[in-house]
Amino acid sequence: MMLMLSRVLPLSMMALTMAHIFSTPSGSFAIWGSTSSCTGAVLPKPGWTVEMALHMAVTAPSARKQPEPKSVMPPPSIALEAETESVAADGEDLCYVNASVQDSWGRVVPTADRRIVFSIEGPGEIVATDNGDETDFDDFRQPRRKAFYGWAQGVIHAIPGAAGTIRVTAASGDLVPASLPVEARLPFAPQGGDSILYEEV
Repeated sequence: MMLMLSRVLPLSMMALTMAHIFSTPSGSFAIWGSTSSCTGAVLPKPGWTVEMALHMAVTAPSARKQPEPKSVMPPPSIALEAETESVAADGEDLCYVNASVQDSWGRVVPTADRRIVFSIEGPGEIVATDNGDETDFDDFRQPRRKAFYGWAQGVIHAIPGAAGTIRVTAASGDLVPASLPVEARLPFAPQGGDSILYEEV
């Protein structure tokens, strides 16, 4: 809305003078100085006086309420972190993937006991799940585990002889799921090269 200037002070004086901001159903206005001794004003409508604007501000208090800005918070989620970035495709090498329940600020929720379900895509398998709770007697071979102090763990290995990317995902109800890649590498393969074959002598 365009505001009409009633009386204008020099900019240097405006910078040193306290401004009072008011709102009315017809718009906002500002005055410099005090409400009893006004030295300058910006009014919402042509022809308005400071007295008229102040009267509207007093008689319509609801108009002075400004909506509070609302920050958009990300929803609670699961976070994943693998202890190693790759695993040997020999069926024995293991990779431990830690899952945590986090709040909207990215902090681990120590009271969270949500059941976290691990799933996998690619040349790998889930070997076990755990959470560090000695009183939890659920079958460790199941791909799901109740969080303990906000944490749960999945243990994976690569299918013997199968190289490629293993994608591990953790989900729990309405929480935002998380996934990460783990590379399955052939045994005895130098980084960035082909596998080396050994022959018995």
